[in-house]
Amino acid sequence: MQKTRRCFMTFLDTRRTSQSYEEKLRAKPTNTQISHHTALNNFEKFCQIEFGRSKEDVIDEFLKVEKYVVFGAVQKWIDWNIKNNKNPSSLITWFSSINTYFYYKGLEFSQREIKENLDFPKMLQEELYGVQPEDLQKILKVANYRYRCALLAQTSTLMREGELMQIRKKHLVFDKGRIMIKIPAKFTKLRKARTTFLSVEAAKPIMTRINKIDPDDLVWGFSEVSKDTKNYENAIRRYCDKVGLSEIYESNRRHKITTHSFRAFGITKVSRHDENFAKILSGQKGYLLQYDRLSDEEKLNLYMKFEEDLAIDNSAKKQAELDKVYKEKSQLEAEKMKYGNLEKDFESLKGNMESIISEKITQQSTKLLKDLEKIMENSSKRVQMKMESGDIDLLKKISKDDLELAKMKDCYFYPEK
Repeated sequence: MQKTRRCFMTFLDTRRTSQSYEEKLRAKPTNTQISHHTALNNFEKFCQIEFGRSKEDVIDEFLKVEKYVVFGAVQKWIDWNIKNNKNPSSLITWFSSINTYFYYKGLEFSQREIKENLDFPKMLQEELYGVQPEDLQKILKVANYRYRCALLAQTSTLMREGELMQIRKKHLVFDKGRIMIKIPAKFTKLRKARTTFLSVEAAKPIMTRINKIDPDDLVWGFSEVSKDTKNYENAIRRYCDKVGLSEIYESNRRHKITTHSFRAFGITKVSRHDENFAKILSGQKGYLLQYDRLSDEEKLNLYMKFEEDLAIDNSAKKQAELDKVYKEKSQLEAEKMKYGNLEKDFESLKGNMESIISEKITQQSTKLLKDLEKIMENSSKRVQMKMESGDIDLLKKISKDDLELAKMKDCYFYPEK
C-alpha cells in the first residue's frame, strides 16, 4: 500500500484540494495553465467513463492501494486515449501534468517506476511543413482586421500567440525607427523579459487601432488571454479551410498550418542570417545566450538587415528592399563624408607638421651657426694674440686646427663671389 503520513488535527493544516491546486497554478504561465487544465479534464472524463467516479475519488483511492494497481489504472487511461486517436506527444505532455497533480496530492513515483510500468506509444517524427509567403497571402485575403494584424505581428515579431494577446499599448515604444515591443517576463513561457520589433508591413494596419486606444488597452487581444488565444487559433483554422490550406499530418492528424506556423516562419527567416538573434527575438533557449547582450539600437540595426525577408506582401518586400538600399546609401555617404573630413584633417596636419619641422630646422640652424661663429671668433682672437706678440716660435706653434677654423670662418661667413 501507498505510504501516507498520519494526519493530526492542527491549526497548521491546509487541505490540498483541486481548488487550492488551481490557486497554485495561477502563478504559472498562461499556456502552462491551459495545458494542465486540458490534461486534468481529460483524466476526469476517463475516470467518469471507466470507474463512474470523479478524478478526486480515484486519486484518493490510489493513496490506499499498491502502486501496481495505480499503474494499471494509468495504463488504462493511456490506452483509452490511444483508442480515441490522441496524439502520442500530447499524451506524454498530459501525463506530466497529471503526475504533477498526483505529487501535489501526495502520490509520488520515481522516473524508473514510470519507465518500467507505463507504455506510451512511440512518436513518429514527420517533416514539418514550412509555411510559404503565398500561403500567408491567401489567409490574409480572407481574415478579418484584428486577426490579419495578429498574423502579421506574429511573423514579424516572432512572438507566441499567448504573448501577443497580452501586449498592451504601454508596452510599445514608438521613437526607434520601428515599433519596439518590450515583452514583460510574466507574459513569456520562460519567464524572461525580452525585446522585439514590428516590421513596417505589420505596423501599418495596426496603427489604426493603436491611435485610438489608451495605454492600458490590449493591442491584439480582446479580454482574457486563454479565450483570445483559442479564438485566434479557431479563426485561423477556418480561414485555412476556406482557402484550401487544410492539409494534415497522417501520424497525428494535426493541421500543417496553425498559428505556430506564423512564428516558425519568422524564426526560420531570421535564423538563416543569425541563429542566436532569432532565439533572442523569439524567446527560445540557446547556448550562452546570457552573454550575448545587445543594446536596443544594435538589435534594431540587426532586425532591419533581415526585415525584407520577413515581408509577406510583394510590395512590402520591395519597400523593405528599398529601405535597406536607402539606409546603405546613407551609411556610404556618411562614410564618404567621414573619409573626406579625415583627408582634410590629414592635409591640415601635414601642413602643420611641415611648418613645425621647418621652424625647428631654422631654430636649430640658427643656434648652430651662432655656436660656430662664437667658436671661430674665439679661435681668431687666439691667432691674433699670437701674431701680435711677434714671437716667431709662438707663431709656429699655431695649431693647424686654429688656422682651419679661421679659414672656415672666412669661407663660411664670407664666401668667395
